[in-house]
Amino acid sequence: MEQKILKSIENDIITEMEHIILDIIQNEKIELKVAGKKDRVGASISSFLEEKFCEYVLSKYNDKFKNPKSAPKNKTKNPWDAKFDYKYNEQLIHIWIDFKSINKDMEDSNPDMGSSDKIFKMAEENVFFLLYVEVYYTINKNNNIVLDKDKIKIYFLHNIANSYRRTPTNQMQVNINESPIFDRTFKDFLKLHSQKLQESYKREIDKINKKVNQLPNKIKEVEEKFNQILINIKDNID
Repeated sequence: MEQKILKSIENDIITEMEHIILDIIQNEKIELKVAGKKDRVGASISSFLEEKFCEYVLSKYNDKFKNPKSAPKNKTKNPWDAKFDYKYNEQLIHIWIDFKSINKDMEDSNPDMGSSDKIFKMAEENVFFLLYVEVYYTINKNNNIVLDKDKIKIYFLHNIANSYRRTPTNQMQVNINESPIFDRTFKDFLKLHSQKLQESYKREIDKINKKVNQLPNKIKEVEEKFNQILINIKDNID
């Protein structure tokens, strides 16, 4: 029973978020331009959506979505781009949002989806729902960012595709063409995530152990080469 209620809540949140995001990108005049490094495109789009999301929730979508807040502008490492509370009966459920901007010209990219430790940091804040909001864009000949007005993808972290992985830099990555697993429960995700982390940690340990085992020979090789230099110097003196 609890899982059915939870799934109903999740579906309602996703549906409402779809309405909000489509409302924004279909009706707002988006004036975003690529001024330099293209890796700032995502930050520009995210900043735009954060601001508009809060504006739209407060003015039009405040029946179930409450207390919207955008990330501090001077805090680039903030764990959420925006957040809000979902009202279920008299209970408020905390939701974090992570906006993702996908370049439509990069058909097989693997964007970072945040730190693999984020789930633990969320729990410290009593947050268990991270909502990915993916929008798609192109850059026209005038270097203007053009958002696709119809294509979006919205899902929770615990529904991320099975193929996601943890990188050596501790980021989660998933191919943009992979589909979310909407019937996966949060507890099932915890089991999967634990398995992914253990496998990744083991690979790191194996690499470190290999380096440790190779170290004596590497040190010996350097010492032998240095000793040869000393011998050459001595021979030249003699």
